[in-house]
Amino acid sequence: MAAAERQQQKSRMRGLDLETQKLYLLMHAAHKNCVACVEYWIRNGVDAEEKSVHSGYSAMDWAEWGKAHEALAVLQAECGMEPVRNCGKLL
Repeated sequence: MAAAERQQQKSRMRGLDLETQKLYLLMHAAHKNCVACVEYWIRNGVDAEEKSVHSGYSAMDWAEWGKAHEALAVLQAECGMEPVRNCGKLL
């Protein structure tokens, strides 16, 4: 990630309460397929099923959109869902 992109992300996070920031970081981790990050945020109390205020999407939605199969499997397990398979790959 370029320095300008990081700065832009920081600017968007300012003004959000801490719990919302954590939720958005979980969503970003899910989209980028960072399994360790997703597990970290879940262990630290972020609700994997919570939807964003702005768009109404959850971390699972972001993982699906980013084709982040491994992160999606972690999120589905956390939510008590069976992993969905399509042609041998997790969706």
